[in-house]
Amino acid sequence: MLWLHGMAGAGKTVLCSTVIEDLKSQVSQCQDDNVRLAYFYFDFRDSRKQSVEDLFCSLLRQLVSDSASLPSSVTQLYEEYADKNHRPKLSELYSTLQHTVALCDRVYLVLDALDEAADRESLLDTLLEFMEATNRRVNILFSSRQEKDIEKSFYSAQRDTLHTLALGDYAFRVKKDIEEFIEKQLDVDRRFAKFKRERDLIRRALLNGAEGMYVIRCPQEHAEYVDIKQVSMGCVPNRFPPTMQKQTGTAICT
Repeated sequence: MLWLHGMAGAGKTVLCSTVIEDLKSQVSQCQDDNVRLAYFYFDFRDSRKQSVEDLFCSLLRQLVSDSASLPSSVTQLYEEYADKNHRPKLSELYSTLQHTVALCDRVYLVLDALDEAADRESLLDTLLEFMEATNRRVNILFSSRQEKDIEKSFYSAQRDTLHTLALGDYAFRVKKDIEEFIEKQLDVDRRFAKFKRERDLIRRALLNGAEGMYVIRCPQEHAEYVDIKQVSMGCVPNRFPPTMQKQTGTAICT
């Protein structure tokens, strides 16, 4: 069991995606057909990617998708709920997933952004119970921010088998990149020319406001919303017009 943690923007999701692609390659080349890979990305922006039920449904689908025949527990669950307008109960999903994993020789699970789950307490309790029941067959990678409740749950229940990897060093390198970018913009952006004495204050305000994640360069048409004097006093704007929020909501502009 490996817990990958770091601040927002440190690169956890990118690293998880890299691990997934590497595992896909390894599993596809494995001579044992009973080795499986499944993964899940929690996302606070997507209601379909937040609950324990969402997680278990996705893992079940992935684990049986390449099987020559469906496990009896999966077939039974499907037949019972095929004509119903709701999902199986969590307990039924749990037992079916556990039964499916028991039929495999080895299962690799990658779960990204646990901290974005809707009901984190329920998720952690269920996952830890699942790990206790299947730990001999399952290798699992979690990623999240280093939240106290996640840390406490992992260390209290899985201390002997838990390994951790912090992305602090990577975040430091990101911060250095951001700092270099800010320095360059202060040199070339004419709006900052008259604030030479406040240059260091501006640099620190922008760097601290970025929190090691990214720097948004304001489009020219929205320049009036950024008060350079306020920035020079350490005040980074936290609200932009709706059109700009939409532009920066799904993309990072640097």
